[in-house]
Amino acid sequence: MSTSSLYTLPIELIYYLLEYLDLSTILFSFRYVCKRFQTIVDSYDQYKLDLRLISKTDFDHICHVISPKKVLSIILTNDIDTPYQIRTFLSRFSFEQFSRLQSLDLLKIDENNLFSILKHISNCSLKSLSIDSKSSDKFSYTTRLLLSSTIAKLKLEKLDLNVSYKDLYVISRSPLPTRSHSEIS
Repeated sequence: MSTSSLYTLPIELIYYLLEYLDLSTILFSFRYVCKRFQTIVDSYDQYKLDLRLISKTDFDHICHVISPKKVLSIILTNDIDTPYQIRTFLSRFSFEQFSRLQSLDLLKIDENNLFSILKHISNCSLKSLSIDSKSSDKFSYTTRLLLSSTIAKLKLEKLDLNVSYKDLYVISRSPLPTRSHSEIS
């Protein structure tokens, strides 16, 4: 009788297992177990970047190691624990590099960062977009128009907007996703 170990599993099964691990575990632990796992992690192309509760050091390391074309989803935030994360991310990457990006969540985003992102995501293959603006921010008319036109261009299945009431007036004129889920609060 033969015994299997993680080291002898087919690459497809290891990819399947990676779907259940968080990004830090994949890049900072699993990747360094052996040369084979490093090769597997380097070829993996289903990354989900959830950067909400990540240290600055880990954030820097992830930005250095990750290949944008292997990323399917990104969650960015300018929360108390991760100030200026979105701006820092934008200084390192352009959204045009994320050719396979399907889901984008922007939490506690300010107008300048949102405007920068909106200029570059209209050609992405996004299926899901979530925007949670800073509670005190009200977007300029230009940003609201850009948001509205971007929503109209994207073929979204899911749209979540948490923006001010005044921002909704212009945005509400855009065609909203009809396939799955739209939530505006």
